[in-house]
Amino acid sequence: MKKLVICALPLVLTCVTQVSFAGSHLPQQLHDLSRTLTSISNEKPGDLCSGDLVVAGAYLDAGAFKLERNKMNEALVSLKYGQNELKDISTKRAYCTYFAPKVKPLLAQLIRLSGEIEANQLALSESFIG
Repeated sequence: MKKLVICALPLVLTCVTQVSFAGSHLPQQLHDLSRTLTSISNEKPGDLCSGDLVVAGAYLDAGAFKLERNKMNEALVSLKYGQNELKDISTKRAYCTYFAPKVKPLLAQLIRLSGEIEANQLALSESFIG
């Protein structure tokens, strides 16, 4: 994660901090998770649930693209949609029994990555306050 600090010194010192995830591992890990979901869905391409896996992967890719453009709130919304999709696949959808055990570890990874993004966002907001 890159951190850019811009300061101007008219009468009062003003600093603007921007966290950039463009060079971070987080967007890449989200893209990797999406590819894994696509790969799993290809195991049974005709299965109803395989489309659900592709949809979840699309949410993760969208979140990664938004994160690369430093749109953290929008990225977190996309990731939440992806997380909800994976949760439903792994626990609620009877037609997803084949894929459910394969999705649970990926859901755990997504929860961890979302937590990292939220922690970075919180650290950034605290740096403005403190």
